[in-house]
Amino acid sequence: MSEEEKISISGTVIFQKINIDSKSESFQPFLYVNKGQIIHLFLKDSNPFESNILNQYDGKFITIKGFMKDNTFIVEEFLSS
Repeated sequence: MSEEEKISISGTVIFQKINIDSKSESFQPFLYVNKGQIIHLFLKDSNPFESNILNQYDGKFITIKGFMKDNTFIVEEFLSS
């Protein structure tokens, strides 16, 4: 299995409610990149239902490093905040 291509992206962290009116309804982190492009974020090796580490970046402009997998950006490293 080949390793995913690592990239760095910058944007503002926002939290949006997903899966409304279902058992899996929750606020999840996204990165607002530019001109309406929004990318779902997941912190590598974390609980997908709790984004405690990413909560501290809510509303902040950050640069992160990681890779895309199934329409989600897997965050491996915080480069700036």
